[in-house]
Amino acid sequence: MTELLQLGGLANLGFQHMMPNMRIIETKRFLGKDDALEASRSVSRLEASIPEKYRPDLLVQVQSRDRLIEAWWKPVTRLLA
Repeated sequence: MTELLQLGGLANLGFQHMMPNMRIIETKRFLGKDDALEASRSVSRLEASIPEKYRPDLLVQVQSRDRLIEAWWKPVTRLLA
């Protein structure tokens, strides 16, 4: 159980560090929004494998990652003058 919790925590931390605005790890970054969303789904599957009484709130975790993704790959709106 402890190993699953640690692995879930590390997966979420790794996800955050692969966002383009995180410059700590330079070896691999998400190639775009679709790549980040796919990785988020993978982390969610890992978190869901943790028995319910021990795992974090899956909805909160997904929403947190979605906010990171949406904030980075927010559509640019340009005002036409």
